[in-house]
Amino acid sequence: MRTTTTTNASVCVHVRDTTASLLSNVWFILARRPDIWEKLQAEVSQLRGELPTFAQIKEMKYLKQVLNEGKNYTPPCVINHIYILLT
Repeated sequence: MRTTTTTNASVCVHVRDTTASLLSNVWFILARRPDIWEKLQAEVSQLRGELPTFAQIKEMKYLKQVLNEGKNYTPPCVINHIYILLT
C-alpha cells in the first residue's frame, strides 16, 4: 500500500513540476533573448489572430525548438526523487 501511494504521489508531482519547469524556463529564455522572442512571434503571427488547430501547432517548427530548449534548460524533479527515495 505504501509503495503504491508513494508511486502515485511521485507521478503527480512529476507532472506538475515538469510543466511548471518547462513554462518557467521558456519565459526565462524569452525574457533574456529578444531575438528568439521575435522569431517565435513571427511564426505565431502567421495564424493571424485565430486559435491554432492541433495540426497547425505540430507544424510550428520554431515553437517546438523553443519548447525543447526550455525542457532541457534545467532538469525538473531533482528534489522529489531524493525525497521519495529517503521516505
